[in-house]
Amino acid sequence: MKIKVLYAFENDKKYLVEVKDLTKADDAPKELVYSWLVINKEDKSILRLTFQSMAKATHEGKEFEVRNFEEAELKFDDKFAQFVYDDTLNLMSVTAQEELDSHLINNLEVFITGT
Repeated sequence: MKIKVLYAFENDKKYLVEVKDLTKADDAPKELVYSWLVINKEDKSILRLTFQSMAKATHEGKEFEVRNFEEAELKFDDKFAQFVYDDTLNLMSVTAQEELDSHLINNLEVFITGT
């Protein structure tokens, strides 16, 4: 395998994944190694998000992760995610890499590595 899915979320319309490109050198810039991608389930289009920052936050005693992108914002824990994209709140569930369709993994690999 040429990629590793680090995080995966989905709902009935989209997947949102963070992918590590395993073909890159250990000292390669992080923006070349790690990619956050939005995949439209209907037309299979893939959009690479422009990463800006990451943080941890707490709300009502519950800790969650936050990722900010030029195009979107993501908040998630180990079960659910809130993904704001195109001024729309997308509620998503956490999905294990093993549960992702093999065709999706192949498409991501080609998109990331070009092979």
